[in-house]
Amino acid sequence: YKGRRRPAGLLRQLKLHSPFATVRARILLSIWALVTLGILAFILVSDLNRVEAELDALGDSYLQHVSDRALISETAIEGFAAFIDSMDEFDHAKAKAYASKLLERYPFLYMFEVAKRVSDTDRAAVETTLAVKYPGFYIKQFTYESDRVWRPAEKSPFYYPLVFQEPLLKEENLIGLDINSSDFLKLAMETMVSG
Repeated sequence: YKGRRRPAGLLRQLKLHSPFATVRARILLSIWALVTLGILAFILVSDLNRVEAELDALGDSYLQHVSDRALISETAIEGFAAFIDSMDEFDHAKAKAYASKLLERYPFLYMFEVAKRVSDTDRAAVETTLAVKYPGFYIKQFTYESDRVWRPAEKSPFYYPLVFQEPLLKEENLIGLDINSSDFLKLAMETMVSG
């Protein structure tokens, strides 16, 4: 034992210089690996819980934001509808001013539109009157289901043409569109009226 150096410090304390040193080293290495894996698992689980809580908070925040926007939109639309309903005779200038203020205050709102019930006997008079405000106005339909072109609305006892649109976009001018001529627009109108 004279020629061999004695193991120093930690090795002597761990007794890794004895005949069973390899077994002890493996056991210690296994314990160290398990403790390390346990700590890593704890850190990972903690981080995952933190991230999950942050995602839940973010989701709740977005849901609240969307709910708030929906409530504001509904209130603005109901207010506009009540304003229009309070008019004895529809006034384009007043409707435009009111809709413009709403769109300025709530820029996430897209557009305000007004449809008017027109009987077939009044169709020509309404088209003539509105052509003064909107040159070329006529009650029309758009074939969403087939060739997607504008054409005069087919004869019907009643029409529901859009007589107001704010903002009035040249590329999306829907003035004159008979809501009653399209199944899905008609369904939306009936749902709104009944709901």
